[in-house]
Amino acid sequence: MNIPTVDNQQFSEQTLKGFLLKNVDVTKKDPVIKLLNNYLIQRVDDFWDTVIVPLRRESKFDGNKINWYFEIYKEGLEAHKVSENPFKFVNITKDNVKETVRFLKDKTVIQYLDLGTSFLTSCFSLLSSWYRDQLVLKRLEHIYGNSDPYKWIIRAEEEENGIMREQTGDTPEVSKILNNIGLIISHRV
Repeated sequence: MNIPTVDNQQFSEQTLKGFLLKNVDVTKKDPVIKLLNNYLIQRVDDFWDTVIVPLRRESKFDGNKINWYFEIYKEGLEAHKVSENPFKFVNITKDNVKETVRFLKDKTVIQYLDLGTSFLTSCFSLLSSWYRDQLVLKRLEHIYGNSDPYKWIIRAEEEENGIMREQTGDTPEVSKILNNIGLIISHRV
C-alpha cells in the first residue's frame, strides 16, 4: 500500500482553496462582509489560475506551501500597487526616518510613555510604513518584477534565505523601537 507522506500528499483543488478561504463566513448578512468575501473568493480563483495551474504544469507545486504561495502572491500584488500609488511613504525622506530613529533609539520605555501614545502611534506608523514600503519595493525589483505571478513563487523560493528573509526595520535598533512602541500601543497604557 502506497501511503502518502507529508512530502508527497495530493490535495484537491477544493481542499487547497478551503485552506485559503477559511476566514470566509457566508452566513454573515453585512453587505461589506459579503463584498469582502466575494473579493477574497475571486482573488483565490485568480491565484489558482495564475499561480497554481502553471506551477503544477511545471511540476514545481508543493501543496504544503499553499499558504506561503498565497502570501507571496498577495505581497506581489501589493508591491505593484505601492509602486503605482502616488501617495506612498517613499515620499518621506530617509533623513526624516533617520532623525526619528535617532530621537527614539536611546530612550527607555518610561521616556517613551512621557512622549504620549498619540506621538508614539504616529512614529510607529511612520517608521513601520516606511520600512515596509522600502522592503516591498526592494522585493518588487528582485522578486515581483515579472508579469507572471507564478514566477514570483519560483523567484521567492530561490530567495527564501535572501531577500525573503529580510524583515521590516533594517537594523536591530529600529526593530527594538518598533517592538517597544508596539507593546505600548497594544497594552493601551
